[in-house]
Amino acid sequence: GVYMIQSKKLFQYDTMFAIIILVSLISLLGMKLVDISEKYVIKWKRA
Repeated sequence: GVYMIQSKKLFQYDTMFAIIILVSLISLLGMKLVDISEKYVIKWKRA
């Protein structure tokens, strides 16, 4: 968040969008890891 704000203030839009994409990819990876771990931790199936 801090790097995004600094990039915006300095008009470094390429850096700002790269940070947004990086944060999005990290979030998607985290969600996928939670989905995978649910299969092993929770024994019952989803409805």
